[in-house]
Amino acid sequence: MAFYQDVLVHKVQKKYNCMKTKFLYLLCFEFLLFSGGVVTSVGHASLCMIIWALSCFLYYYSYHKNDKFILSGNIKMYALIISWIFVATFVINDPNADFSITAPIFYAIGVVFLCTVETFDNFRNNLLKCANILFLVSIVVHLGHSFGIIPAKDIIIGGTPTTLSFYLFHTEWDAGQVSSLGIHRFSSVYWEPGQAQIVIMFVLLLFTDDIKENLLRFKYILSKYGILILALILTQSSAGYLVFMLYFSCVLLFNNTFKKKKYLRPVFGILAIVFAFLMFNSSVVQDKFDQRNEKSEDTSYAIRMRDNLVCYEIVSENPFFGCGLGSRDLEFQLSKRGSLTSSNGWLLTGAQVGFPYLLFIFFCMFKRIKQMNLEIPTLLLLLTLVLSQCNEAFTYFPYIWIYVFKFKTYKRLK
Repeated sequence: MAFYQDVLVHKVQKKYNCMKTKFLYLLCFEFLLFSGGVVTSVGHASLCMIIWALSCFLYYYSYHKNDKFILSGNIKMYALIISWIFVATFVINDPNADFSITAPIFYAIGVVFLCTVETFDNFRNNLLKCANILFLVSIVVHLGHSFGIIPAKDIIIGGTPTTLSFYLFHTEWDAGQVSSLGIHRFSSVYWEPGQAQIVIMFVLLLFTDDIKENLLRFKYILSKYGILILALILTQSSAGYLVFMLYFSCVLLFNNTFKKKKYLRPVFGILAIVFAFLMFNSSVVQDKFDQRNEKSEDTSYAIRMRDNLVCYEIVSENPFFGCGLGSRDLEFQLSKRGSLTSSNGWLLTGAQVGFPYLLFIFFCMFKRIKQMNLEIPTLLLLLTLVLSQCNEAFTYFPYIWIYVFKFKTYKRLK
């Protein structure tokens, strides 16, 4: 009788674990799709925020609702963050501001529930599997469309005509133009290539310790991270190339093999120089440098520099609470001073809710990266993340919050 009971318990436990894993896969796909997806985060933003928060709550309630200690710490931090944004927006600046605050409210609370009940190692491993699937399918669709095999259709999203394949993949971000590589720039499911490179970099950084330890095992690196690296290359994002160059240099510099075997140091030097030379002299990066000499104010370089200057001026004038998230005054100030895209997410966040908020977020990110024990100086990895986000405006997506809130544990799975 006891034997049959043990078998039954084993079957129930196996089914339970299988359902839990499938649920986590669903959350990981939501995490990726809701972090700047052109259809999800732009076309159906409010719906996706609610779906994300509810899904994470159901995951928490269904499988780990007794983990109250970590939830308490994360909730306190969440309350502090949302309270600051609320006061800076509705109390200090504009009581009639729009409801942009719903983005940090819903995206952050979802991550609070997820991080509270999930281990860092299990989450990142499942996230990598889902990211590899998403970007592999995206690459196939993207190349298929670039070579005329897979069709696309123009759809109005957020008031802007957007070329999509299968109503999900943004296959012509560059409005029909073909890049120097002979194909369209790769955006995957995101609103532009710059957002795609951010998501890729934020995922890759979670595995810095594994990449560093196995750097010379080329088959291992390519099999596990090759899809993400290829996707990053296909974005043809100058910011993505430069940030990846910094990241790769850090991984090389702190690799234990190069430290122990001195004869490999010249090899490291040559690899670093060649890699930097190829990246720096790529047409993608050089195009941005060439734009500095152009007198036109419509180049990508000119627009981004003007955005940075305008947001910096607003932060300087309103350093403590900013002008409010979604406030009319902020929109007026940005428009009046000629900011077209507000592309630097960190400066825009400072202009919205103040510099102290920004410092607090950076402090939390520093602390979490340190807890992740990624075997590279924390400050360098934080710098990588900060630079990666410097060309996109939105800093309230889930990929930001997993570097802010605390996971259940950061111990590695054996």
